Amino acid sequence: MYFAFQFFYIVSISCIKVSILLFYKRLFQSRRFTQIVYVVVAIVVMWGFAFFFAHMFAVWPIASRWDHNMSIIWIINAGQYWISNSASDVITDFIILCLPLPMIRRLHMSGRNKVALMATFALGCL
Repeated sequence: MYFAFQFFYIVSISCIKVSILLFYKRLFQSRRFTQIVYVVVAIVVMWGFAFFFAHMFAVWPIASRWDHNMSIIWIINAGQYWISNSASDVITDFIILCLPLPMIRRLHMSGRNKVALMATFALGCL
């Protein structure tokens, strides 16, 4: 069962990130911002596919993931895999967090309201 949860984790994190990015696209409709959002969406989708398939083919035979009677041969270093997964996950989170900040800074509102709005978006860190 743990094997399935790891795949669902990768797929769900990718879908959540794409969902947030598409929300940003709808919220800030600048042409340049939309292009940047599509680039980040492409990066997140590629990240999801890469780690999904890397996780799937990390062991040989693949059936040893769910059949514990089979001997397992690790093709990749599991520690390095999870470190690279986590590091790239945090990097894309940081990019997604910082993406709306320049657009908020350009809004025609008081500085106090801009800071409050930026703080609201920054709550996504939690």
